[in-house]
Amino acid sequence: KQWYQRRVRVISKWGRLLDIVTPSDTGSCCFTKGYTVKAEGSGSVLQMRPDAPPSRPCPGDENEKSLAKCQLSGTEFEEHMRSLDLRFFTPTEIARIHGYPEWFTFPDHVTEKQRYRLLGNGLNVTVVKLLLRRLLGDVE
Repeated sequence: KQWYQRRVRVISKWGRLLDIVTPSDTGSCCFTKGYTVKAEGSGSVLQMRPDAPPSRPCPGDENEKSLAKCQLSGTEFEEHMRSLDLRFFTPTEIARIHGYPEWFTFPDHVTEKQRYRLLGNGLNVTVVKLLLRRLLGDVE
């Protein structure tokens, strides 16, 4: 199992607070330096099971879009969460979301934890470039 897979303990304790996205989604929560450490408000998790959309994360309630109000409890909830096949975004995926070019890599001596911290609370470099061009009058 990959390190990026959400641990059962984290899911059972904090699963109702997770922001779950799928590979086809076009948005996510802001990634903070606490990503992979804190569950709430530190970034989205990726659902790898395509046949269980997060728009209906709680079985039995077709209108409920939040796990916070899910009526499943205990083992049922843990089994449901495990069935979604959730995982963390990798540092490389977060860098791409932030607009870093494909050729960008971290030096080998930078640890996973350091990579997440460096990317946390970062800005999309494409957006910053466009804002600077606008503010400085498109100076090249």
